[in-house]
Amino acid sequence: MLTGLFTRLIHRFAAPAPAEEPDDALNRLLDLLAAQAAHDHWKIRFEGQLSGLADAGMQPEDICFDDRCVLGRWLQGDGKVSVGHLPAFRQLVDCHRSFHHAASNLLSLQRSGRMHEMHRLHSGAYSTSASAISRSFMALRRQLDLPQDPAPRPG
Repeated sequence: MLTGLFTRLIHRFAAPAPAEEPDDALNRLLDLLAAQAAHDHWKIRFEGQLSGLADAGMQPEDICFDDRCVLGRWLQGDGKVSVGHLPAFRQLVDCHRSFHHAASNLLSLQRSGRMHEMHRLHSGAYSTSASAISRSFMALRRQLDLPQDPAPRPG
């Protein structure tokens, strides 16, 4: 079920946007949620590869670029057009760039067997930039006066 959702979200941002789409709060919310979900999916795939559980085929020389993933394309395209004027958007762009640089370095360190440095980077710059992305999404939603994430439900 989640795989189907991620596939639809990825196709939404991989295809060019329609020429005329209403610019309303619901579309902005859906775009932000889709971009955030795409980032979360990418991160899960990356973490799986990093831990050795799955090979996502990611290469350090590719993931260092922040404009090749779904979120990066949204940041450079639809997101920039619709909300690029907001301070939280610029913060999101910067955090996302730092995240990709850290992820690329993590994978390089792992491949060179420098595990101590890899773990230090993972708990440092990588985790910091991943958390900053989440905070930036929340700030962007506040600046757009969109609903925030609901409170976690008791298990």
